[in-house]
Amino acid sequence: MILLVKKKKLLVLLGAGASVEQGMPSVKCLNEAVTKWAADYAASRRSGQDARYAKFTGADFYRLLHENRENYNAGLNAEHCAVVDARTAPNFERVMGDLHLLMNAVLARPCGDPFLRFLAGGKAFGDLQIEPDCEQTDATKSRTAYLAVENQLGHLYEKLARYVRAASIRFEERLASNVRDQNFDRCRKLLGGLSSAFDVGIYNLNYDTVALNALPSSFVGFDRSSGAFCAPEVHQRDPWNFIYHLHGSVHHDITQPSNYMRDANFGRQIVWRDKLDGQRGDVRDLITRSDGKRMLMTSLVAGGWKLDQLQLEPYLSFYSNLPRHAYMADAIVIAGYGFGDSHVNSVLENVLRAKSVSGERPPVVVLDYDASKQVLAKRNDAWISGLERTLRVSRATFCSANHSSQPHWMELPAAHPEAVFEKAIDDAAAVGVWTGGFCASAEKLTQITDWLGGSRTAF
Repeated sequence: MILLVKKKKLLVLLGAGASVEQGMPSVKCLNEAVTKWAADYAASRRSGQDARYAKFTGADFYRLLHENRENYNAGLNAEHCAVVDARTAPNFERVMGDLHLLMNAVLARPCGDPFLRFLAGGKAFGDLQIEPDCEQTDATKSRTAYLAVENQLGHLYEKLARYVRAASIRFEERLASNVRDQNFDRCRKLLGGLSSAFDVGIYNLNYDTVALNALPSSFVGFDRSSGAFCAPEVHQRDPWNFIYHLHGSVHHDITQPSNYMRDANFGRQIVWRDKLDGQRGDVRDLITRSDGKRMLMTSLVAGGWKLDQLQLEPYLSFYSNLPRHAYMADAIVIAGYGFGDSHVNSVLENVLRAKSVSGERPPVVVLDYDASKQVLAKRNDAWISGLERTLRVSRATFCSANHSSQPHWMELPAAHPEAVFEKAIDDAAAVGVWTGGFCASAEKLTQITDWLGGSRTAF
């Protein structure tokens, strides 16, 4: 008689750092690209415009809002900046979120947001040279500011989707050419090894196709032949073996099966396109979300107000299942994630708190990259602050096997001579951290699986 041992469940969260080594754009790269797209778009809109409207239609709102965030922390010392940068420093997602706010602030009454409209009449908007639209009851005056902001924001979403899709196409062409890719071999070894040892469920915060190529048989929440979203299966599925793209995918396409309101499938919806070539609907109609705010319907979730963007399927079903899977998980891997998404952090924080109280806290492995090889206890940046809050563990409790005899974190060196694992001294916290890079961690697969399986001497 053969006894089948049920695999433990492993929840994996993949951030941008898990794809960079495969040629996908980093956050820094996207920051630079979006800034250029915004400037090019504004310049293209200035020529040939009616002089009355040129200051709106040709304005680079992205640059203005980016500069506003840059100036926000002016005068603060480096220590304070390290703390507040996690919330205020400009990056493409925060500034695109500011554009969504601005779009609602300049929208004419009675359709806009009352509080944002109040702020729009203040000195801050005057300094940015942004003038709200006139009331809709006044047909003699233009209402161009709202459309100018909406059009620029929609343009940036389209460029972002096409940019990452093009990078994914190049990546898959390299794989199809049978040219050996050492980085992808290590990525596949790591994810494949984890999948062999555990029943793995992946929440992918990236838009690209790296994880899906490493584990091609994974369920993605869609029927990959018809493209239809399989909501009942997502909610009722018993086995894991899934990859859910929580923030959208280059495989997504916004379609409208019917324009007739009485049809059961009326309205816009996101479907799956297995092939990456061809036309895509990446930006469509405006939708109304919390407190009546206007938002663009997009194939990717980026920028501020992510909880509002997640109200659309498939995102809503994926996100509503994240807490369930986190509570079910016997272990957790967090790879290439900057701890910058509060809606993800809150799920992890709540789960780890509840399971710590019950004595069932799962072991956690964090895989990231730090070129300077800083000792975790000595780091002072947004990443370590986010890790502390989310995983409910103090940075001062971390040390490597090389420094286990040090009585106090202040006596630790500033950096490691080479990449090593660090773990929290308190075994109950069960958090291990590797900052030697996502792909390089594949060579530590045995140690990682041992730790996730319950060993406290693996690192």
